[in-house]
Amino acid sequence: MGAYSQVLNTAQLTSLVTQLLTTINASKSKAEIIIQMSCLSEMSKYLRSKLAPFLLKIIPLLQGLMMKVDPKNNDDQNELTGACLETLQQIVKSCPVQCATHIPDLFKNALTLLEYDPNYAYDVNVKMTADDDDGGWGSDFEEAQDQVDEDDSSWKVRKGAVDLFSAIIKANKNFHTTIIDKYAN
Repeated sequence: MGAYSQVLNTAQLTSLVTQLLTTINASKSKAEIIIQMSCLSEMSKYLRSKLAPFLLKIIPLLQGLMMKVDPKNNDDQNELTGACLETLQQIVKSCPVQCATHIPDLFKNALTLLEYDPNYAYDVNVKMTADDDDGGWGSDFEEAQDQVDEDDSSWKVRKGAVDLFSAIIKANKNFHTTIIDKYAN
């Protein structure tokens, strides 16, 4: 799709992007949306700034889809969020100047997704009882039973957020000073 999109004239490219966005908006299947995301990602690699006229529609759509992560660890949504982050990363790399107005929101959302871990208990009020303290010498077999499902895909969300951070910082050389000023305190 990426190489094909290079040879399209403006009207054909507009039609293709419009069709992709319409399919994304209309689809109920997360798997189908992920396929469309892959197409957008590949297109941004090849088109670079030719994709700029469509960014006002693409970026808010992707941000809306990626922020629907489910703390109940919905693997399909984690896959979709990972695909959105990967596509946004490629768009930021390909169109850094055109994405400049979206960077603060992208950074804020990526920061939120970086903290996403449905398998971690954030309740700091939980007290450890004497029965819970085994001096660190518990059975390896018992720990294996307590571990989460190996098919957990929430790591894809965090990895995608880190990759988006990297793309933002590499594409906007002075953005790191903004980050330091805002988040250092």
